[in-house]
Amino acid sequence: MREAFSDLDDDPELLSARLSILHTFLCSAERISTSVAASLLDTDINIACIILENLHSVLYVQDSKVYWYHASFPDFIFSHARSNFHVDNKDFRFSCDAAGQNSLLTHACFRIMNSKENGLRFNIANIKSSYLLDGEHAEELRENINKNILPVLRYACFHWTHHLASVADGNNGLFRDVISNFLQIRVLLWIEAMNLLGQSGDCSYLLRNAGGWASKVQAIPLISSLQLIGFTS
Repeated sequence: MREAFSDLDDDPELLSARLSILHTFLCSAERISTSVAASLLDTDINIACIILENLHSVLYVQDSKVYWYHASFPDFIFSHARSNFHVDNKDFRFSCDAAGQNSLLTHACFRIMNSKENGLRFNIANIKSSYLLDGEHAEELRENINKNILPVLRYACFHWTHHLASVADGNNGLFRDVISNFLQIRVLLWIEAMNLLGQSGDCSYLLRNAGGWASKVQAIPLISSLQLIGFTS
């Protein structure tokens, strides 16, 4: 870790950007690619590639996704006592605040799903007729899904409640408006995308997870919104 970040002593902003990429690899709900990590943080993919290159002794790529060789590495990063240390008259702070990183990734998921350019929209697969069964144009449908539902949008659709569940209670006010907006405006677009991705059966479970979080932090308006669409924990 000292070697990988040794060139950033005088650039705290770049140091923070690189650490955030690393922490995203470790906090993601599933193993992700460098491009998905960069897109989640709305940053340059080159930063993610540099992290991977500099930490090649502990991180590796398989099937385009980033893994770590041994569980001792995330254990080290998530331990404040071990990954924040003082050596050679220098302070090194590499630890990951899991709640803070999950808060950031929750915001990222909603930013991506709400994006006008590559986010959720009506008829996202560009289906020409509602009278066609999926099996009647399976190849074209598959191509349109891959073209219009990018990997980072898939990740956001699948895992926004995973990151939300890990957000500290004190941060709940940050999410009330964005989640209320999602439930009122985009939830049907999300269900459509989940159906196209073959995950429609998970929608109830994920919305109930959101309801469980809303109950835990006593976000009454969100509980009411979920009750209106028939999903409560």
